[in-house]
Amino acid sequence: MCNAVGQVGKIETVALKVSGVALFLILWEVLPRLGLLDSQFLPTFSATLGEVWKMLISGVMFTGAMVSLWRALIGLIIAAAAALPLGLWIGTEEGGAIERRIRPALRLFSQVNPFSLMPIFILFFGIGEVVKLMVVAWVCLWPLLFNTIEGARNADPALVKTANAMCTGRFGALVKVILPGSSAFIFAGLRVGVEMAFFMLVAAEMIGATDGLGWLLHNSAMNYQISRIYASSLIIIMLSFGLSLMLKYLQERLFFWREDALNSQCAAGGVKRTALKRWEAGAVLAFVGVLLTVGTWQVEVSRQKMAGFNRVSHSHDHHSAPYSQHGAE
Repeated sequence: MCNAVGQVGKIETVALKVSGVALFLILWEVLPRLGLLDSQFLPTFSATLGEVWKMLISGVMFTGAMVSLWRALIGLIIAAAAALPLGLWIGTEEGGAIERRIRPALRLFSQVNPFSLMPIFILFFGIGEVVKLMVVAWVCLWPLLFNTIEGARNADPALVKTANAMCTGRFGALVKVILPGSSAFIFAGLRVGVEMAFFMLVAAEMIGATDGLGWLLHNSAMNYQISRIYASSLIIIMLSFGLSLMLKYLQERLFFWREDALNSQCAAGGVKRTALKRWEAGAVLAFVGVLLTVGTWQVEVSRQKMAGFNRVSHSHDHHSAPYSQHGAE
């Protein structure tokens, strides 16, 4: 009975969401065609899809997407490498004295907008890939850190005492008990961090980059390429939505056993979920590995193109300088 009600509720929810998106896309297509909106400033949806296809065929969109995804993943890895050990240390510290002392400062730092720190980041890391990675890492750091602290604080005391009684040691208890018990909190922070970081990265690429989706959007705007603006924006939205769906799916499959999710299945119109299969986990890891590999390749290709452009530009300046001096004489 619960499954039947859940299936009906799920179909209704999906239909409601799809109908809203479909209505928006229909209006996007129809209003410019009827002349109610100027098609010069708002191309139709079909025209935007055509521009997306052209940019994919030319390779511009593929390079931009791969570079942006690579930066987001590397920034996330940097944030996790800093947040997880620090969060577990603060969360498992006896008595919470360290947490009480530094949590106000951490909360203050977490409210600082990364763009206000851009001059400092540029001062320390220069203008290049590192500064954009640091912006992403800064955004991802805080939700990961606070969720890790909360997860470590909420570890089952009975399991921790049992691990200590079995002489596993502090590190053994941390790895075998506290970290697995905190995994749901950590993944929730990871999901929030990824969703925030992607949009922040696109904004950072608009300021100082020569590739990526943010640079592609900014470059199209500077050259008044209206159709490319909408095409770039559409790809950014689709990638962000796709990442969010993938993380939500993984969260539901990895932590299907959580009591709050199980108790709310009928009420939320859900269905019984099963654990993530080994081949599915392998497919996810392989997908991330492919993204990192292809992204690294595309970053290197972009860097070589920029270096070649700079060499040509400097060579042109070098050859034109004597003629300018001769003309001045």
